[in-house]
Amino acid sequence: TRYYSPSSNQVNLQGSGPYRYQNHAHYFSLLNRGFSVETGTPSMSTLESFESTIPKQDQWPIDDVWAYHDWHQSGNGDVAPFMAELQAEFGAPTGLADFERKAQMLNYVDHRAIFEGMNAHLWDPNSGRLLWMTQPAWPSTMWQILSSDYDTQASFYGTQKACEPVHIQLNLETYQVDVVNTTTTARHGLTVSAKVYSLANALLFQSKEPEDIDADSSATSV
Repeated sequence: TRYYSPSSNQVNLQGSGPYRYQNHAHYFSLLNRGFSVETGTPSMSTLESFESTIPKQDQWPIDDVWAYHDWHQSGNGDVAPFMAELQAEFGAPTGLADFERKAQMLNYVDHRAIFEGMNAHLWDPNSGRLLWMTQPAWPSTMWQILSSDYDTQASFYGTQKACEPVHIQLNLETYQVDVVNTTTTARHGLTVSAKVYSLANALLFQSKEPEDIDADSSATSV
């Protein structure tokens, strides 16, 4: 008597993926349609977790042992876009610790964008977004917000931040500030404050705006 769907991504839902690193803004525009049953991106474990599971001689430079733990050079998990972005933003890694430190930043911003992109179009045209995946059984470098040993890398905290019940975010499609309320209660008398700094830590812009937000909705503030 219960409905059974043998392949959920083929029945009136968005197809699976992508599974590679994406430009953060795409989650607000190109990838913001329907119910996404699976989406994932590289998610490097913390240095401590990685070192505890990979033999020291294979920890650096990247070799085939990394591929055995899902750091693929082709297919769904191709890490080339991730590596290109890492080098463009932070420079080529000089060793394992340097690589892990830089990778954690991309872990954070990409996973945060996955859910902030959905928040920006709540619930139209987005209706749901699921990660592939939460946690692997095998020590992995891919598609996880918890490592197999229950360690939490930056992707966990990016997801947690984006999914807080009342959330302020920068819309990477419009570059406006969105207020998101996923609770069942309207919120009145909120204050949205924003500051923009240069790379030299100079304050370039600041603003404060009053905001009311309906239950289960998102709105543009500034």
